[in-house]
This record gives sequence, structure tokens and C-alpha cells, in this order.
Amino acid sequence: MVDENNLGMYEGLCKDCGVRYMFPIEEESIFLCNSCIKKKYRKEMEIDRYQLEIISETQPLRLEKWHSVFIIMKDIVSGLDQELKAKKAELDGEIRSCPTDLLEESYGIPKITESAISQAIERHSDYTNILSLYREAIKRRDTIMGAVEGYRDRSSMIKTLKDLFTSQYFDRTESISLRKTEEKIASTVKVPKPLKRRKD
Repeated sequence: MVDENNLGMYEGLCKDCGVRYMFPIEEESIFLCNSCIKKKYRKEMEIDRYQLEIISETQPLRLEKWHSVFIIMKDIVSGLDQELKAKKAELDGEIRSCPTDLLEESYGIPKITESAISQAIERHSDYTNILSLYREAIKRRDTIMGAVEGYRDRSSMIKTLKDLFTSQYFDRTESISLRKTEEKIASTVKVPKPLKRRKD
């Protein structure tokens, strides 16, 4: 288990499996790792056709919750993207203004060229830390986007099931299925032939 006191501001512990994960969403109480989020929304995607009234009432709230989480993650990704660009510009300026005799010692490049500057920036710890957060944020955003898309599909499936119930589709299919089952049973059952009586 990971020590909760040793977590960074972007980190949390999954309340289901205890794994360290990035970007807990406190506003919507999403304290799950990406894997547990997938399990949770896949479980919630199941539709009991005999509970359509209840499901129809809770569906908009669930979709709205996951959509608001998606918006939060989208903003986090956008913020980190801006931070990454700002850090790149800052390091670019530092490298270009560095005296030539200190380039090798400070940034590990012998002289200033565009490719050398790009490589030095990509190796710099400040830049790689933000880049790592940015990539994790994209993964989390995409996982949550999967939940939003799943709930949108679920909405259309609920509507389809409602239409089928309204048209009494299930009553017809169940009676047809029952009749076919009865016919199948009847065809497999062997009825004994009547015994012939002996003439005395």
C-alpha cells in the first residue's frame, strides 16, 4: 500500500483497489484509478429491461456527472498543455542566453543549434515532469470520455427498449418463444402406443 501522506497534489489512492493514480476529481467524488473507472461504468451500463422507469430517472444524472468530470479533465489537460508550452519557451530562452562556455556543463550541448536546444529541453527534468503529468491527464480524460460516450449510447438503448415495450414487442416474442419451447418438448416426448387387448 502507498503512504497517503506521500502523495503529490495530482495523485490519489484508488478507493476500490488501493493503487496510486493521477488526478482525483474531488468535485464529483471520483477517487478511482482508470481501471476501476472502466469497471464501474461498464457495470453501470447494464440495463434491466424490467427496471426501465427507474433507469430512465437515474440515467440523466449519471450522464451529467460523468460529463462534468470529463469537462474538469479537459480543463486540466488544457492547463498542462499551456504549462508545457510555457516551460518549453522558458527553457528555450535560458539555453539561448547561456554563455557558450557553460552550455555543455548546464545543458549537455556543445553549441546552440535548433535540434540541440530541442533535445536539451526534452531532457530537462522540469519539462519531463510536466510532460509526464500531461500524458497521464490525457489517459484519464480519454478513460472518462469513454464513460460519457457509453452513457450516451445507453440513453439511446433505453429509448429503444421503451419503444419496444410500448409496441408490446417483448410480450409477442415471449409468447412465440414459449410456444416454440412447448412444440419442441412435445416433439421429443414419446407417447406410448396403446396396448392391444388380448382376446380371451
